[in-house]
Amino acid sequence: MANKTYINKNIKSLIDLTVELYGDVRYAFKLIDDNVFLTGIQDTIEVGVEIIFDDVLLSYPARVFKTVTDSYINKNIKSLIDLTVELYGDTSYVFKMIEDNSSFTGIHDEVPVGMQISYDESIIKQAKTAKKKPVSSEEISGFSTVTIGTNQSIYDMAIQMYGQIEAIFSIISDNSVIDNINNNNLVGLKMKYTPQTFAITEYFKTNSIKITTGIAHGRAFDNSFDLSFN
Repeated sequence: MANKTYINKNIKSLIDLTVELYGDVRYAFKLIDDNVFLTGIQDTIEVGVEIIFDDVLLSYPARVFKTVTDSYINKNIKSLIDLTVELYGDTSYVFKMIEDNSSFTGIHDEVPVGMQISYDESIIKQAKTAKKKPVSSEEISGFSTVTIGTNQSIYDMAIQMYGQIEAIFSIISDNSVIDNINNNNLVGLKMKYTPQTFAITEYFKTNSIKITTGIAHGRAFDNSFDLSFN
């Protein structure tokens, strides 16, 4: 570990700062672990706050974004996060979407019907041919089960058990009682999942951490997120 410090220059969320420093939202929990004044992923970082981060992690090759050559006409109202997953299959590309489309101002933006979106289809083609495959219950025989706790959404369980929010679709596929991503009647359900050994899932397990972002009125997150994020 090679800890360095960063002085925050403008008010931003912990998630935005994590992506700025590490390029991956999953390192938010490392920032929380390394900075005792941080209490959770919904924290806001004020101007002038000194942040400790691990410079070693930055030595890994960064994802290179290519020139945008394609466009997409949005067919129904959705959040920018949902559109990013639809086009790229990976929420981390949301910042590329903002960079390539000047009409977007942040990750909570809503995409109206008929809006023309610029994106890079070559990234999608590369993902399809990449050696790294998405989480699949067919690749590892057998399941484990975990009981879903109070105020835990399917998004929480995806992050806690798989380390990535995209795993919500694996959870739905493996658990017939969970029929959609907005199903909030999950308390007490014994959910099947495929065990993972990612650093973040091991961190949750070792520290007995249960991800609970909250559920309210059919939404997967609490009121600190606006409706465009749903």
